[in-house]
Amino acid sequence: MSSTVSKVCKISSIIVGILCFIGGIVLGKALGGRDFNFVSMIATWVGSFLFCLFLYAVGELIDLLVAANNNLIVLAEQQEELASHSCAPSASPAPASGDWVCKKCGAHNKADHRFCKECDTYKQ
Repeated sequence: MSSTVSKVCKISSIIVGILCFIGGIVLGKALGGRDFNFVSMIATWVGSFLFCLFLYAVGELIDLLVAANNNLIVLAEQQEELASHSCAPSASPAPASGDWVCKKCGAHNKADHRFCKECDTYKQ
């Protein structure tokens, strides 16, 4: 979705382009005296084309920045959602009688194991 400033830049570039096209013809006639001055007309057209191109590019750049900002907002929301899910405590089954949880890695071990099945730490 483009912003209002972007639309104004793009529409202005089109309007200025049309006006400068007409202005180039008028300038060519005014500076030419009895003859038509093609150099003035072409110079006006080239200058106005470059200016209109610049205005339109500013509008496109604004659109890209707005889209990038929207993407960053969506990414931040997704990261917050992932962080809220990963911080929730996991529902693990209660250890059976005599079972133990390793103090080093947190693995659940059966009562008859003397060493942790994950990290080989001795049962304490």
